[in-house]
Amino acid sequence: MWWRLLVVPLVAVAVFALEVALSYRGRYVPPPLPRPPVERIALPSFLLPQEFQEAPARREKTVLVDTAHSNLYDPLEVDVLFRRLVARGTRVDYLGRPSPRDTFLTRGERLAMLEEKLRFADAFLTLVPADAFTPEEVDALRRFVEKGGRLLLLGDPHRPGAINSLANAFGITFAGDYLYNLKENGGNYQYVFFTRFAPDPVTAGLQRIALFTVGSLTAPAPLAVADENTFSSIRERYEALAPLGRDATGRVLAVGDLTFLGEPFNAFADNDRFIANLADFLTGGERAFTLADFPYFFQRDVDVVAAREALLASALQTRTLLARPLRQVRIQEREDLGRDTVFLALFEDRGQVAHYLAPAGVEVGPTTIAVPLTPPVAREGTGLILLSASGGRRVLLLLAEDPKGIEALVERLESGAFRKQLVNDMLGLYPGLTR
Repeated sequence: MWWRLLVVPLVAVAVFALEVALSYRGRYVPPPLPRPPVERIALPSFLLPQEFQEAPARREKTVLVDTAHSNLYDPLEVDVLFRRLVARGTRVDYLGRPSPRDTFLTRGERLAMLEEKLRFADAFLTLVPADAFTPEEVDALRRFVEKGGRLLLLGDPHRPGAINSLANAFGITFAGDYLYNLKENGGNYQYVFFTRFAPDPVTAGLQRIALFTVGSLTAPAPLAVADENTFSSIRERYEALAPLGRDATGRVLAVGDLTFLGEPFNAFADNDRFIANLADFLTGGERAFTLADFPYFFQRDVDVVAAREALLASALQTRTLLARPLRQVRIQEREDLGRDTVFLALFEDRGQVAHYLAPAGVEVGPTTIAVPLTPPVAREGTGLILLSASGGRRVLLLLAEDPKGIEALVERLESGAFRKQLVNDMLGLYPGLTR
């Protein structure tokens, strides 16, 4: 009976063997595929890395980079821009530490640092800030721009942030979308090309730029517009979409992408030229300095002149206050009209500095001092600080009734307390100085 157990397996094997014998025609051998010569395979020119060389003019400026608003970027992402700045002789400073990940400041600390560092900065750069700018910070940056400072705003649609808390103050709004093009792109529908530019130094020499995660923005002066095949992720119909624009003053610039600022994305199309233009924008301004910016309006060698021997101790203290690496600070008996100067004098010596007082509308009488838009004050116990700027030269004037008054003015300069009693941008008046 045991042989009956083998019947079913044997029948199955026989059926399978019959099927193979009837259907198998041998091993499949595919036909050869033609292969084009490698030398005939070429990418479009705009996808190939482009050579770029420049010989920039040296501009001894300072660019302040924001790292104190939980900024959502890594320094390597913008390394090419920083190298372009250094090539121009520009100093890169930070609002915090060089990396956003290492910067932890309270709002009060952040505002105090911002106000202090803007006094010597020529431009301010913020990149995808996650923390909103406070109204006080916005006011500080608005005053900075009014003085001629440059402001560059860099956003990224894939990194949620609070950049509009600052941008809106200058009439600029980042839309929060991303742009895409399904017809012509750099290998991904979000790698968008731009070829339509408004005439501007920022767009000079550009024929095509490639932005890799770009969003749109609105600005008083758009500088680049997408073509009719580029659309927004939050709009159904075609609109003229701008990734780049200036504010009404021309001193604030906004860009809806930052990926092109680092390797290897800088090498595509005219991106390197675009980055060089951005570096020129940041370093191309001429900002005005006011008395509140002391001591940073002195950017070269300085003389300290004491009108009489009794003021020599205050002159020495002033020289120490102004001492900086690579800056020469001399104590002089007479004014050199070719050098920046700090002039210490008593009201009795006002004749030596009358050519600075008169243009500022300052009148020192026998018993009172009159300055514009302020009631006359008693001369006794009062001090005066005046900044005069003309012909590229800056003169800081300290006047008081006696040597103790001059000592008190120098102490206020050192502590920063002089800023609390400014009459205008160039003049401070200090009643009750020696009480």
